[in-house]
Amino acid sequence: MTVLLVDDEPDICLLLKAILERAGCDCTLAHSLAEADRKFARGEYDGAVVDIDLPDGRGTTFIAEVRRKKPSMRVVAISAINAESDSALSAGADSFLAKPLGREAILDAIGLASDDNHADHRP
Repeated sequence: MTVLLVDDEPDICLLLKAILERAGCDCTLAHSLAEADRKFARGEYDGAVVDIDLPDGRGTTFIAEVRRKKPSMRVVAISAINAESDSALSAGADSFLAKPLGREAILDAIGLASDDNHADHRP
């Protein structure tokens, strides 16, 4: 599974990348909407994890674009603000996770099973 991770906080991106790569995903990082748009246009992704509050706009804009261009792609919205859940889901996110993020919640939201052995869990 290839996943685009979009968050302006490098530590969040590195956390997500470490968890998802350990589960067998290939991850690409983007730290702004503009960077996410460029990488999405050039790559083939099975999923995305998108922060709602980015320095150059709202992640809901990117979520809606992904939903229009690739409806089958799994999209997880993340935010430190729980009230963002409704706007993220309305934009087309499959699920919403509140920060701080936990390993099990991340794997479940992106559609990967998990177990105590941390084996490769490609769907």
